[in-house]
Amino acid sequence: VSDYPLSKHVDEAKSRLLAANRPVPEPDPARFELTQYNLEHKTQKGMFGKIFGFVGTGPNFRTAAKMGEPVMTALMPPTPMGIGQTEVILKPSAGLSVSTISGESKLDTEPDARKGISGSESEKPDSEQPDN
Repeated sequence: VSDYPLSKHVDEAKSRLLAANRPVPEPDPARFELTQYNLEHKTQKGMFGKIFGFVGTGPNFRTAAKMGEPVMTALMPPTPMGIGQTEVILKPSAGLSVSTISGESKLDTEPDARKGISGSESEKPDSEQPDN
């Protein structure tokens, strides 16, 4: 409503805001003047443009803004009123310990689980295995 004061959807947007018990923002005067200028200076198709318009290869810039800075970044909607910034504070909930394995482990006593998988590097003879 404040950024596009002359849009055909302003009345619908105002009624939706009022139905949601939200305040209706006032239109920005600078945006109002810019929108009014762009509407007054919109170019129309001429007679040849209407007849041979299908032959054109370029984009249609007739409805593009004639004044103002172009949008060079992605448009991000503002945060709605009533929704504050949330702050997440994480406290550690688990401990971590590191120790050296002493003696034999399952890696030493159990067979290699990768040997049954076809196409794996563990099936190659030790002479073909790359050194790490």
